[in-house]
Amino acid sequence: MNQSDEESLKRDYCAGVMTLEEIGRKYGITEGAVRKKARTKKWVRKKVRKSGTKTAKNVPKNRTKKCTSKNTEKTSSDAVSEGEEEGTQTGTKIPDFLPETKRIPGRPFTAHNTESLKHGAYARRLLLSDDVTIDSLNTRLSDELFLVRAANMTAVTNIGKWTAQMEDATPEEQKNLRELITAAEKGIMRNIARIESIEFTLRNNLRVEAATAKLLAETQRLTAENQGVTTPFTEAIDELQSLNKGGKL
Repeated sequence: MNQSDEESLKRDYCAGVMTLEEIGRKYGITEGAVRKKARTKKWVRKKVRKSGTKTAKNVPKNRTKKCTSKNTEKTSSDAVSEGEEEGTQTGTKIPDFLPETKRIPGRPFTAHNTESLKHGAYARRLLLSDDVTIDSLNTRLSDELFLVRAANMTAVTNIGKWTAQMEDATPEEQKNLRELITAAEKGIMRNIARIESIEFTLRNNLRVEAATAKLLAETQRLTAENQGVTTPFTEAIDELQSLNKGGKL
């Protein structure tokens, strides 16, 4: 291949209008030879090609349509990306038909079980849910008293229901109902003892709080009365401090 043919081959290859098969047929060489020549000479071929120049051989119609749609989407996406890059570099305005990218507000993921990690021992190891951890921290002894009393009311309701069922029950069912009633009565007795203990603790806490408040008030009163009182010990300290010797005799 002489110099003029090589220049013509380079011009046709870089133009991107003809396919590599057509270029090879024009110059009497194979398509692979065209690729090798372009790779050796480092020719740059334009991406834009003439649509419909290369025909598909032995390809079903449906497959041809799919390939054409994919190539069309790829070409349009390449054009959009190139337009965005050119607009960014030259400072031109992005066209209005391009979709505007919106930033997702806030964090895409929400945190869970974070309250349990703030506390040691059981909370961190059990990894309880946030609502359980927060409610447990806000629970008081009065809430425990309410829970025990509610359990007693539920047990009494069940005893009344089981007693009414005893009339129409078979001997075997009556035996099972008596066992349930006995277990519920024992639970009620235990709950009553627990209620008395909680009531005593609540009253004792009130006495402790009152005694603590009284002790604090007495301390504040004595502190206020002793302010400005002069004793031999305080006089000696004042005299040493007036000598400006740092307490040394």
